[in-house]
Amino acid sequence: MTTQMAQINQVVGLQQVNETLKSLATQFGMVSSIQGAQLVGREVASEGNGLVVADGKARGAFNLAGAADRVNVEILGRAGEVLGTVDLGGRGAGLQTFEWPLGSVDPARVATLRVTATGGGQSVTATPLALHKVQSVGLVEGALRLRTDGGTLAYDQVLAFL
Repeated sequence: MTTQMAQINQVVGLQQVNETLKSLATQFGMVSSIQGAQLVGREVASEGNGLVVADGKARGAFNLAGAADRVNVEILGRAGEVLGTVDLGGRGAGLQTFEWPLGSVDPARVATLRVTATGGGQSVTATPLALHKVQSVGLVEGALRLRTDGGTLAYDQVLAFL
């Protein structure tokens, strides 16, 4: 009988631990949502190749695998045509951002970017990133999601907050 009472107490204890963990998970979700709200209106970078076009300029980002003596960015239109270029000079390794004034270019034509980089006469790998402007945040099945001008992103898809 003592063994059975001990087993019952153990089951009740496990149920209480389970309820406590569920409560903590709910609270964590609410805190994540509150923190995510601070991202509304900010830009984030994710995998992909896209620019944010606003206020007469296009903003973009890319990642350099190593330092480069010369970095050149081409702004490409919907058909892959070069709309403009930005000479960024030398840059260090890591996340890089840039702006390009649209001038007379129709913002609807701006699509992607192409980056070429060299260091010491050798090509340096440059990976274009997609910039997104966060419009709203919310919890979907307990996970934080960011609604952006380019679609919906899971929080873990964000590579950088700009």
